[in-house]
Amino acid sequence: MDSRKNIRFIFNNHYKSLVVFASTFLLDIQECEDVVQNVFLQLWESKLVFPNEMALKSYLYTTVKNKCLNKIKHEKVKKAYQFHNKEQKEDHVFINENMIVQESASILHKAISILSPRKKQIIELALKGSSNVTIAERLGIKLETVKSLKTKAYKSLKTYLEKTI
Repeated sequence: MDSRKNIRFIFNNHYKSLVVFASTFLLDIQECEDVVQNVFLQLWESKLVFPNEMALKSYLYTTVKNKCLNKIKHEKVKKAYQFHNKEQKEDHVFINENMIVQESASILHKAISILSPRKKQIIELALKGSSNVTIAERLGIKLETVKSLKTKAYKSLKTYLEKTI
């Protein structure tokens, strides 16, 4: 059977059943229709001649199946690439964030190290989560002194960090 002469007849007789067949492989009906249309286009362009109806059907169903399987395989490769790419981006972001945190901590510790010993003690205790009352009790100084030294320390740190960053 000359597929060029009879393409309209073949299309009308097999299109729907081939789309249904493709749907056993692919979930999206639009994809199924695209696959079947591409198979008919390939049939039209190839100018194949089939000895009988059974050979034509065998060609159509086998080609639809193979194209569906290729589409599935392509989607798996695409998803694997996207997953790998996402992991690489996440790793890169994690490394960058970690670097920023480390550099920030280093700058902050350097800034704290230049404070007077008492201000340094107060800031270090505050960074560990101690309240002003706890700091005052621990260092044996008045609460107002803690507040005053803490304010002065923050101003010094701010000035240092503004110059550094």
